[in-house]
Amino acid sequence: MAIGRDQWIKEQLAAEGMRDTAANRTKLGKRYDKTYVGGSRSDWRTYFKLQFPQLADMLDGADGEKNARAVFGDLIDLFIEVATKPENFDLTSDAGVDAFIRRVKSTQYAIKTTESQARWDALDTAEKERQLQTTRRSIATTFASSQLTTTELNDIATVAIRNGYSELELKYAVATKLGQRAGDRTLFETDEANKLRSTLRAYNYNVSDELFSAALTGDEVNGVPQSAELLISKAKNKAKLDLPAYAQYIDQGFTVDDIFEPFKDLAVKTLELNPIEVQLSDDKFMRAIKGKPDGTQYSGNEWIQMLKTDPNYGWQYTNQANQQVSSVVSTLERAFGLMR
Repeated sequence: MAIGRDQWIKEQLAAEGMRDTAANRTKLGKRYDKTYVGGSRSDWRTYFKLQFPQLADMLDGADGEKNARAVFGDLIDLFIEVATKPENFDLTSDAGVDAFIRRVKSTQYAIKTTESQARWDALDTAEKERQLQTTRRSIATTFASSQLTTTELNDIATVAIRNGYSELELKYAVATKLGQRAGDRTLFETDEANKLRSTLRAYNYNVSDELFSAALTGDEVNGVPQSAELLISKAKNKAKLDLPAYAQYIDQGFTVDDIFEPFKDLAVKTLELNPIEVQLSDDKFMRAIKGKPDGTQYSGNEWIQMLKTDPNYGWQYTNQANQQVSSVVSTLERAFGLMR
């Protein structure tokens, strides 16, 4: 089952460091609809994309759909007929289901698949193992960033060879396997996705859903094969461009979060804030590591001074500020003999 719209919006708010406001929810909602829906929310394509996000590009109206039709052909036509003319099918009785299965088996795609299965089943054990070994190695290399387990590789390789999968079908098989790792989790919810998302967030790097998905599946974007390693490399390079004074530390393995951490701790303590309120997505806190106008960096003491003197940070509303004001008033009152 695909991730729901509300849950996706909630996760993106956190992943991108956005405030939970009506405007941001609306913005992300539109992005979700464009990515997973692609039309009216009551349209059959909407339902298909929500239920099978890993196959969404089969209905993109462009190369994805063209390639899918070249592979699945009349099977797609049959599914469209079921979705748009349900009155023509009886899927509530055994006879109706049997009739539908016969329709499926009569498609050119099913015939091709059945012939491939027959050829595989006729092979001896040694030849099957030889083909499996070659295919497993090829899948592991092509989808290296997905870090498929031995069991997953074996399952995918067996199904791919027996059914005579094309390159497109193999991509879908891998995407589906990744989505099944945790039962109902989608590709975006796998352990690999969560790990990659956390790493990119640590470098304060935002990426489109298209690139993120391609990095998990090894798909190409604009003719370039994507991977988790490539995305992380891009995140590091951008961080070095944004923070040239810290480039050497990033090369040594420090993330943007690591660099920001001591400044964040000072801000939390000085402004009496919850750590979650101090994020790099807020420009006034990004200033800590962006540096001063002259290109030099803030020291800890300079950062504290900035926090206390710039009213945008709100230090004047803290308990510490109020105590200092009270102390100054008391000192003046004593100096003028107003206190007994």
